[in-house]
Amino acid sequence: DEPSSWVHNSLVPTMKDIMLHCYKASRVHLNRDIGYFDLLGFDFIIDDMLNVWLIEINVNPALHIRTQACRDIIPQMIADVLEIELHLLDQVRGKKRKITSTPPSLGGFEVLQNDIVRRKATRK
Repeated sequence: DEPSSWVHNSLVPTMKDIMLHCYKASRVHLNRDIGYFDLLGFDFIIDDMLNVWLIEINVNPALHIRTQACRDIIPQMIADVLEIELHLLDQVRGKKRKITSTPPSLGGFEVLQNDIVRRKATRK
Protein backbone atom coordinates (compact mmCIF):
# COMPACT_ATOMS: atom_id res chain seq x y z
CA ASP A 1 0.00 0.00 0.00
CA GLU A 2 1.15 3.48 -0.79
CA PRO A 3 1.14 5.86 2.19
CA SER A 4 -1.67 8.00 0.73
CA SER A 5 -3.97 5.00 0.27
CA TRP A 6 -3.27 3.90 3.87
CA VAL A 7 -4.22 7.37 5.08
CA HIS A 8 -7.51 7.38 3.15
CA ASN A 9 -8.39 3.69 3.55
CA SER A 10 -7.29 3.05 7.14
CA LEU A 11 -6.17 6.08 9.15
CA VAL A 12 -9.03 8.46 8.39
CA PRO A 13 -11.82 5.85 8.78
CA THR A 14 -10.33 4.72 12.11
CA MET A 15 -10.16 8.29 13.37
CA LYS A 16 -13.78 8.88 12.29
CA ASP A 17 -14.89 5.69 14.09
CA ILE A 18 -13.17 6.83 17.29
CA MET A 19 -14.68 10.32 17.06
CA LEU A 20 -18.17 8.91 16.45
CA HIS A 21 -17.83 6.48 19.37
CA CYS A 22 -16.78 9.35 21.67
CA TYR A 23 -19.67 11.52 20.46
CA LYS A 24 -22.23 8.78 21.04
CA ALA A 25 -20.85 8.11 24.52
CA SER A 26 -20.95 11.77 25.55
CA ARG A 27 -23.75 13.43 23.57
CA VAL A 28 -26.18 13.44 26.50
CA HIS A 29 -23.70 15.68 28.34
CA LEU A 30 -23.29 18.22 25.51
CA ASN A 31 -25.22 21.48 25.68
CA ARG A 32 -27.86 21.25 22.96
CA ASP A 33 -29.55 24.58 23.64
CA ILE A 34 -30.39 26.81 20.71
CA GLY A 35 -27.43 28.95 19.73
CA TYR A 36 -24.81 26.75 21.41
CA PHE A 37 -22.33 24.49 19.66
CA ASP A 38 -19.13 22.69 20.49
CA LEU A 39 -15.95 22.64 18.47
CA LEU A 40 -13.97 19.68 19.75
CA GLY A 41 -10.30 19.01 19.11
CA PHE A 42 -9.38 15.33 18.88
CA ASP A 43 -5.68 14.54 19.35
CA PHE A 44 -4.43 11.23 17.95
CA ILE A 45 -1.10 9.44 17.86
CA ILE A 46 0.07 6.64 15.58
CA ASP A 47 2.37 4.04 17.10
CA ASP A 48 5.18 2.11 15.41
CA MET A 49 2.69 -0.60 14.36
CA LEU A 50 0.46 2.03 12.69
CA ASN A 51 -2.25 1.70 15.34
CA VAL A 52 -4.26 4.86 15.92
CA TRP A 53 -4.72 5.98 19.52
CA LEU A 54 -6.85 8.79 20.90
CA ILE A 55 -4.78 10.91 23.28
CA GLU A 56 -7.37 13.47 24.36
CA ILE A 57 -10.39 15.49 23.35
CA ASN A 58 -10.17 19.23 23.86
CA VAL A 59 -13.42 21.07 24.50
CA ASN A 60 -11.59 24.35 24.00
CA PRO A 61 -8.98 23.60 21.32
CA ALA A 62 -6.24 26.12 20.61
CA LEU A 63 -7.07 28.21 17.57
CA HIS A 64 -3.86 30.21 17.34
CA ILE A 65 -2.30 30.73 13.91
CA ARG A 66 1.39 30.94 14.80
CA THR A 67 2.48 28.42 12.18
CA GLN A 68 1.85 28.32 8.45
CA ALA A 69 -0.03 25.01 8.77
CA CYS A 70 -2.42 26.62 11.27
CA ARG A 71 -2.79 29.74 9.08
CA ASP A 72 -3.70 27.45 6.17
CA ILE A 73 -6.39 25.54 8.09
CA ILE A 74 -7.87 27.38 11.05
CA PRO A 75 -9.41 30.55 9.48
CA GLN A 76 -11.38 28.51 6.92
CA MET A 77 -12.38 25.96 9.56
CA ILE A 78 -13.79 28.76 11.75
CA ALA A 79 -15.65 30.23 8.77
CA ASP A 80 -17.09 26.77 7.93
CA VAL A 81 -18.20 26.18 11.54
CA LEU A 82 -19.93 29.54 11.71
CA GLU A 83 -21.65 29.03 8.35
CA ILE A 84 -22.98 25.64 9.48
CA GLU A 85 -24.14 26.93 12.86
CA LEU A 86 -25.81 30.04 11.41
CA HIS A 87 -27.68 27.85 8.90
CA LEU A 88 -28.96 25.66 11.73
CA LEU A 89 -29.86 28.67 13.88
CA ASP A 90 -31.84 30.20 10.99
CA GLN A 91 -33.88 26.99 10.75
CA VAL A 92 -34.66 26.99 14.47
CA ARG A 93 -35.71 30.64 14.32
CA GLY A 94 -37.92 29.92 11.29
CA LYS A 95 -41.58 28.92 11.16
CA LYS A 96 -41.06 25.26 12.07
CA ARG A 97 -38.73 26.13 14.97
CA LYS A 98 -36.68 23.00 14.47
CA ILE A 99 -33.73 21.76 12.48
CA THR A 100 -34.93 19.91 9.41
CA SER A 101 -31.81 19.63 7.28
CA THR A 102 -28.07 19.94 7.25
CA PRO A 103 -26.56 22.97 5.51
CA PRO A 104 -26.13 22.75 1.74
CA SER A 105 -22.39 23.26 2.20
CA LEU A 106 -20.38 21.73 5.01
CA GLY A 107 -17.11 23.30 3.91
CA GLY A 108 -14.34 20.96 5.04
CA PHE A 109 -16.62 19.07 7.43
CA GLU A 110 -18.40 15.75 7.04
CA VAL A 111 -21.51 14.55 8.91
CA LEU A 112 -20.59 11.49 10.96
CA GLN A 113 -23.82 11.27 12.96
CA ASN A 114 -27.10 12.77 11.84
CA ASP A 115 -29.37 12.99 14.87
CA ILE A 116 -32.06 14.77 12.82
CA VAL A 117 -32.63 11.74 10.58
CA ARG A 118 -32.38 9.34 13.53
CA ARG A 119 -35.03 11.22 15.48
CA LYS A 120 -37.37 11.17 12.50
CA ALA A 121 -36.78 7.45 12.01
CA THR A 122 -37.48 6.63 15.65
CA ARG A 123 -40.75 8.58 15.74
CA LYS A 124 -42.52 6.41 13.18
